[in-house]
Amino acid sequence: MPFASEGLKPLTSTRLRCNFDMRKICNHINVFIFTLYISICISCTCGSKLQYKDVKNDLDKSHAYLKERIKSSYSIPGSSGTKDEAVTRYLQELSKGKTWRNNPYIYSEDEFVNIFLPNSLGNNTMIDHNPLGPHMDMVLFRRSVGEDKIRSVIGGKDFQVLQISWSKNIRKRNALTGYKPYSVVVLVDGQKREIDEIKQVSEHQGKFKVSVIAP
Repeated sequence: MPFASEGLKPLTSTRLRCNFDMRKICNHINVFIFTLYISICISCTCGSKLQYKDVKNDLDKSHAYLKERIKSSYSIPGSSGTKDEAVTRYLQELSKGKTWRNNPYIYSEDEFVNIFLPNSLGNNTMIDHNPLGPHMDMVLFRRSVGEDKIRSVIGGKDFQVLQISWSKNIRKRNALTGYKPYSVVVLVDGQKREIDEIKQVSEHQGKFKVSVIAP
């Protein structure tokens, strides 16, 4: 019995050392996996940016990038034949749950960067004073907030556009012409509601598409 008791001590000590070593190894492995995961996430995030990622934080390079994209003609899918139709189609898709990320009747992020902003440059707008990165962060944030407000009125509901009043201030900017809805009146649940988050509809070669949403 004494022999058995004495024999257990080195066996127990060995197991403790092994368990401690294994815990250290596991901790190192967990740290490695976590670090690898973060690296992959950062890499994926960077890779998902648009092609302007290399110039987005530099004002001069941002302007050079935009100037290269000033053209007389563009292909803009989802455009409508009239201003009113452009607004109505946009609102209909928004009420079905679509956002600016997948609504075909508002300028996509790519269209905004490569069509809208190049034609806005030099007109004393915010893009004249801000690099692409911070500017687009603000544009997309304001879009999301504006759409949330519109969605609170018509989201998931049947509605009818009763009237759209247009500002007389028409903005001619190179290949684009901007029209601002003064007010959009809709009928929802038997009540008239007003939507004022649609800030601009852009026209190009006789076709119209919602371009600016903000609260």
